Amino acid sequence: MPNRREAYEGASCLVPGCSLLGWLSLSEARGAGLGPHHHAESWELCLIARGEVEWWVEDEVWDVGAHRVYLTRPFERHGGIDAVLQPCELFWAVFRFDGRARLAGLERADIEMLASRFAAMRERSFPADAALIDAFARLRDAHRQPPDGVPRLEARLAFTQVLIRALRCHDNAAAHPRAISPAIRRAIRWMEAHLGEDFALDDAAKVAGLSVTRFHERFVAEVAMPPGEWRTRQRIRAAKKLLRYSPQTVTQIAMRCGFTTSQYFATVFRKITGCSPRAYRAAAGATLGVTANPSVD
Repeated sequence: MPNRREAYEGASCLVPGCSLLGWLSLSEARGAGLGPHHHAESWELCLIARGEVEWWVEDEVWDVGAHRVYLTRPFERHGGIDAVLQPCELFWAVFRFDGRARLAGLERADIEMLASRFAAMRERSFPADAALIDAFARLRDAHRQPPDGVPRLEARLAFTQVLIRALRCHDNAAAHPRAISPAIRRAIRWMEAHLGEDFALDDAAKVAGLSVTRFHERFVAEVAMPPGEWRTRQRIRAAKKLLRYSPQTVTQIAMRCGFTTSQYFATVFRKITGCSPRAYRAAAGATLGVTANPSVD
């Protein structure tokens, strides 16, 4: 499937009060990531339907995976960590809670209620349910039709459902926060300091003061993934930074990040990012103005 992008703004946007609605589907890595920007007086609600992205907002860095929401508030400066977008699918909406603009055709009292609820949100990124994903898809599909009365109504209804489901998903996440215990935090700090080493997870369990079985159970419950997967993803994250900015070869980067062979590194890298280290580096080089060394791979 080729890379595709759809954006609706101005007269092409069927939802009053929205300045931009969009959808992006990438099957391969692409340069020109999301540069620093902000939205004056507007919120931005993003949904990652497939893949993962690394974004920042103000002084925070966020890894946002599949089926998760990412929210930025008015005037918050934000952008992408990577100089390259990995294969992913995402939806986004930029909107204002403006009673004069009658957001989605809602009554002023309803707009004020939604504005108050969004302002009270504590979580910036949280899991999305199937209903929210479906609402975003219906919002996109309504914009693909001739803009007569029915698609306009469909778009307004779908967007209203996006806002409602986002609130429900946020409230559910806030009501069931994931707490990381001191023992697991201690193990995470130790693993971060030894990512480039060939350590056994038994060693991390000892640092946590837990048996291997109990350590695995606690880690999954508190971090939402097994410790081995967490370690692999952290190694890939470090490798991505080196691929962007370091002149080292892919083999050197693989060894530095704790992989036993460059072939195994390439396999894991593609599984997590959706592209090869070579493609990732080439896309980053095109964006950063770097000439890739043809011998690096």
